[in-house]
This record gives sequence, structure tokens and C-alpha cells, in this order.
Amino acid sequence: MEARKGKIFREEKLREAKGSGEADRVVAVNAARIESAAALGFIGAIGACGGYLIPSGFGKSIAATGAPYLALEIYLAFYATCLALTWWFYLRKSFLSPSTTSLAQARV
Repeated sequence: MEARKGKIFREEKLREAKGSGEADRVVAVNAARIESAAALGFIGAIGACGGYLIPSGFGKSIAATGAPYLALEIYLAFYATCLALTWWFYLRKSFLSPSTTSLAQARV
């Protein structure tokens, strides 16, 4: 598992340091390690918030209405909004002009 840890960051940093010396390669690998650790911490914090907010929302919905349906409707609206935003920013074809690309073509 250690070999896969931070692979995306590592490959990106090594691509940026391509053609440089061995010292730049070592610096790139260390920078990738730091960035992947920061990303993992951030993702873990978001997951922990979700692990608290979802059960809490169910509890509050049941306390307020006697059923979990309000929480389910709120979650459904949230996920539909996330889906719409993902489509809008990453998947749609640009309608402004053929020369303007969306983020899907930008390979960000």
C-alpha cells in the first residue's frame, strides 16, 4: 500500500521536474509527499464531518417531524445540487463559443 500512497502527486511533481537533476527529483518527491499528506488530512476531515452531520440530521428530523423524511429530502437536494454543479463545471460542452473550452477539455 505504501507504493500507491500519493501516486498522483508524485507523478505530477516528477513530470514537472523532468529533465532536471537528481536533487530536483528528490525535492519533487518530498513536495509530493507533503501535498499528499495535506490532501489526505483534508479529505479525512470532510469525511468526519459527513459522519457526524448525516446521523445528526436524521436525529433532528425525527425529533422535529417524527420521521426521517425531511432529512432524506434535504440530502437528496444537496446531492442533486452537487451533481448539477459537477455537470456545469466539468462535463458540459461550452455554449459560449466553439473556441472556449470547458474544464472537461482543459484536462485540469
